[in-house]
Amino acid sequence: MAYVGRRAHGRRVALEPVDVTYTVIPVQPQANQSFTCILDNQSTQVTLKTTDYGLFMTVIYAGAAVATSRLCLDRTNINSAEYNGMPQALFFADLQGQSDPFWTGFGTRYVLCYGNPPESESVGELAFVSGSPGRLGIDFTLGRSILG
Repeated sequence: MAYVGRRAHGRRVALEPVDVTYTVIPVQPQANQSFTCILDNQSTQVTLKTTDYGLFMTVIYAGAAVATSRLCLDRTNINSAEYNGMPQALFFADLQGQSDPFWTGFGTRYVLCYGNPPESESVGELAFVSGSPGRLGIDFTLGRSILG
């Protein structure tokens, strides 16, 4: 569930919940891994690498590099260059708080999600309210997994 604010004279005045569906991509609790999945009918290769500085992700979507060694932070879009072909957001979410993802919690505490938060065009006069700069301001209930 995402929270959005209605605009009144250019100001956000109230927060209201909006249902949003995200696809959960299964990730094994391993520090370093690479796997392939299908997102929007396109082959997507994801590589996760854990270092002393955090978790980094490389994404190849339909043969094009979408992200190269991008630092993974809680609810922060890895896919910041949608012009490379990947049409939706890809991000880790902490289900128990707002910590950045760590491999020991993959699949339980930290889930990898694919999907876009609501935009003002898609929900009428509602406008998305973000958390902090660069962070997706969402709270949600998981809708489905790519495993079915």
